[in-house]
Amino acid sequence: MKSFPSTTIRIASALNVLLGTAVLVSGWLEFHQSVDSSPALSALVIGSFIVICAALRAIWPARTLALSGANIALGFWTAASPWTYGYTTDIQRLDWMIGLGGAVMAVSIFGLYCMLRAEKTMNQ
Repeated sequence: MKSFPSTTIRIASALNVLLGTAVLVSGWLEFHQSVDSSPALSALVIGSFIVICAALRAIWPARTLALSGANIALGFWTAASPWTYGYTTDIQRLDWMIGLGGAVMAVSIFGLYCMLRAEKTMNQ
């Protein structure tokens, strides 16, 4: 039973690696479609940070609890970026970024919950 939380956290982190890669790729594709490179650069940077944080979380699930919080914040930024950069009229991009940001936040919260629950049961 001891491996259950770390396995679950690793699966959640692997999902966040994939979601972060999707954010990164969407930023890379955006460079070719937009005159303003700010949203694309933001997606590239934020996607890279999501991938790095999630990969470190997958490798060391017990020692990297704060990285779940970082990914929650990065997911929030991803979801809020359409309003920050003013591309809310592009519904496809708007939905894509909100969906990716929401998914990153949800998976990170789930991983955080699993870790906190495991720590609580270990301390009882």
